[in-house]
Amino acid sequence: YTSLPFWFIFALSTILSLELVVYVAYGASWAGKHITAASVKEAVDNLPGGICIYESSGRIVVKNTVIADVARRMEGGALLDGNAFYEGVIKKASKVGDKYLMFFEDNSVWSFTFDKITDEKKQYSFIMCSDISEEYKKTLELQDVQKEVMKLNVQFRQWQ
Repeated sequence: YTSLPFWFIFALSTILSLELVVYVAYGASWAGKHITAASVKEAVDNLPGGICIYESSGRIVVKNTVIADVARRMEGGALLDGNAFYEGVIKKASKVGDKYLMFFEDNSVWSFTFDKITDEKKQYSFIMCSDISEEYKKTLELQDVQKEVMKLNVQFRQWQ
């Protein structure tokens, strides 16, 4: 390159730099208008509840930060195997209807549901969880009020 004239090297460098700027701008514009793997991951991480999708082997395909945090609280470690996490939820949580409720030391209550989906080649399992602490607290309060109303009803009948 030392034998080339300075103006040629400078012009080539400028052209290549401008081309790089155009490609970066185009790439940023394209990513803002199209769905990418990063945008899917960001959307899944922004869900208010937890989601874990895994293959029948236990290999996790998708998980978000919410369910990773819940798994860490339950198991004391990272969420690495979907089947093992499923078994842990089944063993440790209380079954109420078709849901499993997990009670934590900080008085939070998490509801777990499970589902499966099959495509042409594989079967995937879903674990979904959501924080139902407020709803659970309100349910307990409502049950206490209902007991009090029943007591008052019995007293009222005795009074008549």
